[in-house]
Amino acid sequence: MDPAGDLLVQLCQDLGQLRVQAGGPSLRDLGELLGVSKSQLAVILSGRIRRPPDWDVVKGLVEAVRGYAADRGRLGQVSLTTGVEEFWRPRYAAVEHAFSHRSRKPAAVPEPPRPAVPHQLPPAVHHFSGRAAELAALDAVAGQGAPAGCAVISAIGGMAGVGKTALAVYWAHRVADRFPDGQLYVNLRGYDPADPPLPPERVVWDFLTALGVPDARIPAGTAARIGLYRSLLYDRRVLIVLDNARRVEQVRPLLPASPGCLVLVTSRSRLRGLISADGARPVMLDLLPGAEASGLLAQRLGR
Repeated sequence: MDPAGDLLVQLCQDLGQLRVQAGGPSLRDLGELLGVSKSQLAVILSGRIRRPPDWDVVKGLVEAVRGYAADRGRLGQVSLTTGVEEFWRPRYAAVEHAFSHRSRKPAAVPEPPRPAVPHQLPPAVHHFSGRAAELAALDAVAGQGAPAGCAVISAIGGMAGVGKTALAVYWAHRVADRFPDGQLYVNLRGYDPADPPLPPERVVWDFLTALGVPDARIPAGTAARIGLYRSLLYDRRVLIVLDNARRVEQVRPLLPASPGCLVLVTSRSRLRGLISADGARPVMLDLLPGAEASGLLAQRLGR
């Protein structure tokens, strides 16, 4: 047994003597108070132990025995060798310091939850044809990189029904392996006649959930949510597809600050503010050229 353990055993023996001289409390009462059996208490208070007892049990015994003696006016009459208070105060402090410091283990610091790897892309169009120039333009954007603190952004624009979503999703699947930390997708419903556009705070909540954040840990404020979202994406490679945006205000809060991320936005609007202020590279779609349109029809209908 180490020195700290020896001190503790001696303290238990002295505590047993004090209990006898004070006339109590009984081992049964102590056991009920501390949740320890009478036999265990008898061994502890006699000092016949091979290893130090639990320090919390000893502290409970000290308080219970001294409280019992004090309540009955016997504490001042009970002496061990050098007087009760003169003995207990330095001895108790010395043992507490030696034993608690020896046995105390640093609290384990829980590792932060590892972000989940989402794969939210919808299925690509089965019969995709043409758009070679636009696909090459998107490949070029992805290869250019972004300055520190910014994400790569590409904005696909064009009239309704021209194939913006089909192009974005097809290309996103084609390059998904470049983004091993996941792919996020949302339809912002910018031009949905049945439902209003999705607000950024709702989208951030959904993205945080997809990244593995429990609902209870998602902050209440929009700014705090956005901060947590950007923190989770920092130094990660994630592809984010923001489909059918109506305004820049729908998009800007969803932009990460990691150059390893790429944001692909589709909109009927040109989103000039996103191009001028946030460095988005525009890719404009027009109707398919005649040869590509014929090829698409052949795929769908047969030659």
